Amino acid sequence: MVGAGPTGALAALVLAQAGWRVQLLDPLGTGPLKARSRAYALNHSSQDLLQQCQLWEALGPDLVPFRQLELCDLSSGQRVPFSTADLGRQRSQRPDEAVGWVLDHGPLMTLLLERLAAHPAVDLQLGSNITAISTGAPEPPTSRSWPTAAAPAPAAPWASATGASPTARAA
Repeated sequence: MVGAGPTGALAALVLAQAGWRVQLLDPLGTGPLKARSRAYALNHSSQDLLQQCQLWEALGPDLVPFRQLELCDLSSGQRVPFSTADLGRQRSQRPDEAVGWVLDHGPLMTLLLERLAAHPAVDLQLGSNITAISTGAPEPPTSRSWPTAAAPAPAAPWASATGASPTARAA
């Protein structure tokens, strides 16, 4: 996978946790990947994914809940407000519930890069550490069937999560 920003890093972690061997490359080093100045608005689907990846609890101190959200269509001038009451009966009755959370880029990337570096199925190559993209067939999860000698293995899948400024494409 090329691109170790939030999307690429999270995708690589999900794949590794599912049993795939993942090679994650980015021309940026750890410092520049963590230093971007961004904030993310996370919804309940984001929370579910981060909980499944065992990241949510560790991010807890850096999450800032918001209990109201207003979407504005600048072309029509219409506004649509959302509150915890719009979340459904089970969620809206919890006093600590939020419509969503704001999370700064730094803590998210720090945690993702730490987890990726510690995962035995991840080959993390950042900055000057990039050597080559593996072209061999991936090692499959043990729970999946895989081609036998009679059926050749497919080419190794790869993905690019390069965002709005595709520095990885230039590398």
